[in-house]
Amino acid sequence: MHHDNGVTLCLNGETLFERGGWNDAYEPFDVTERALALLKPGANTITIHVHQDSGGQFFDAALLVAPRVALRGGSWPAALTTGSTDTT
Repeated sequence: MHHDNGVTLCLNGETLFERGGWNDAYEPFDVTERALALLKPGANTITIHVHQDSGGQFFDAALLVAPRVALRGGSWPAALTTGSTDTT
């Protein structure tokens, strides 16, 4: 994520990640454990709020998802599966 000024990411209305200030390069942030706690079966909503005090403003982010084998011993929590067999 690359941001100027403060940023708050929410998943289903709950804070997933929050950072004040700005950064001058892309930084990765691992939110896996918090995201797994906030995900629910069916549709999920991600919202982003960026705050700017003065000057220019920017925000850029990517959502990267690890393969299932990399999470909690090899599988998604049972409540989150939707019948997909895709493991990529």
